[in-house]
Amino acid sequence: MGCSVTALEPSIGMRSLLYAEAFSRDIDRVTVDDRRWEDVWHDDFLDHDLIVACNSLHLTTLGFDTALEKIFRASPKRIFVVSETYPGLDLHTTYGEYDAVVEQTYEIESSFGYHDWDEVFAHAAFKKGRPLSLVEEFDLEARLTKRGGHLWLKDIATVAMTWWEKQ
Repeated sequence: MGCSVTALEPSIGMRSLLYAEAFSRDIDRVTVDDRRWEDVWHDDFLDHDLIVACNSLHLTTLGFDTALEKIFRASPKRIFVVSETYPGLDLHTTYGEYDAVVEQTYEIESSFGYHDWDEVFAHAAFKKGRPLSLVEEFDLEARLTKRGGHLWLKDIATVAMTWWEKQ
């Protein structure tokens, strides 16, 4: 659309995919920064037209709330956040001088493949924010299937999408 885009992407594999996609679409106005959100100053992104965070803020060492606050401190005209919901996540409709103009939630298929049992239990504990009980571990074992040499857990996730505009 003619906009200049800066993407933060610390993963070399994802950067390679991004460059390949931009090249295949003849897009040359994309700059990819290999830093993580927690490693940049919010001042580096002051007064952008739009900051998008798609299913990434909860993965920062800052934690979701602090990472989101950092976006608001960068003071873009618009903010679009997509995030899987979890207990304690509270996406306010108003943040300072920002108002949410679009708020949508969707239930989507969110199945996972795992290499081993340790990975299954570690992921489930992470999602719950605490260690699993024996009952929860047994429930997980009952729900898992084997497919293609991996353990497979069919799951549904609730995803929230929020668009804020600066007033």
